[in-house]
Amino acid sequence: MSLSASETFDWTDPIIQDAAIKLYQQEWISALAYNQDLIDYLLARTWLEPTHRDEEYVLTGIGKQALAQWLDKHIPNWNQLPSSETLLNQQQQEVNKRYEFIQPRLQQPLPEVINENVFNCIFTGDNQGAVAAELREKLPKEYQICQDRRLHLRGHMDLRIKRHARRPIRLERIMEMLSEVALSERDLLDMQELDGELPYLVMTVEDYGVFLDMPLPDHLLLVWAQAEHHSLVARFLKLFPHFVPHLHFGDLDHSGLLLAEYLSRETGRPVRRFIPHFWDEYRQYYAQPTQEEAGKGGRWRGAVLSAPVLKDLMQDQQWMPQATLIFDQRLPEELAKLLD
Repeated sequence: MSLSASETFDWTDPIIQDAAIKLYQQEWISALAYNQDLIDYLLARTWLEPTHRDEEYVLTGIGKQALAQWLDKHIPNWNQLPSSETLLNQQQQEVNKRYEFIQPRLQQPLPEVINENVFNCIFTGDNQGAVAAELREKLPKEYQICQDRRLHLRGHMDLRIKRHARRPIRLERIMEMLSEVALSERDLLDMQELDGELPYLVMTVEDYGVFLDMPLPDHLLLVWAQAEHHSLVARFLKLFPHFVPHLHFGDLDHSGLLLAEYLSRETGRPVRRFIPHFWDEYRQYYAQPTQEEAGKGGRWRGAVLSAPVLKDLMQDQQWMPQATLIFDQRLPEELAKLLD
């Protein structure tokens, strides 16, 4: 079951409302801190797709229809709402009033990194609100604002993430003790390059349960490609040299295909999909009909692909989740072949 917008973030926030309306009107949007939740929500449902420009997205055909329906449902009379300039002036008054109050009370120095929800709460009074980018530029800049997303990794290797002004993160020591490594985004803001033992292969995995339960041969690094954190995953993947191949293992559906395409586009690296040869055997028992609504299990769109199992699923408008084959006894051998 897909989440409604109200379960993801506050559609009553005037900044989010204005961003959604402007997106509908101009059919494209640039990623900024205040609209990232909206963009992630729409990307997860394939209502948006990235362009060739960094952090820029356009509405898909189905996205334009669906967004209009959401606007009608969650923002009554949205065509009659105040203009973005009016909203900005209103928020500027509120931000200025709060800043005058809190400025003499702030500790000095402030932390180098501040959580975005904390920042928004200080200046809007609501941690689900957002300070417009134009106003944020006028506030002090001696700190960085961070969403504190997480990068999830699994592997058995002495891989190190070198950072600009801090000690490298040695992943092997953490991996020896835990089932996964979950690194906060604030610990990766200044990551520069990778050092130590590189994997033979990097595999992004769409489903979190599959990411945790997959067999893990030596020299394979697994990265959870959470849809909402895709840009953080892409930043990490860019650190790998091109001789380390990247495979994506996801659900066999349209949104899984878009996720792989996004990672390829954002990293500038070719991405192959990992489709075990025996997956087609599962189709009779686990294939599900696609849904009209965009998102997980949404209808296939675009040209039919040549890979046999994908071709059959697309022609019959069916999809399959990747979790069904995770314990197949042939999977470890398939992974080993990739590393030979």
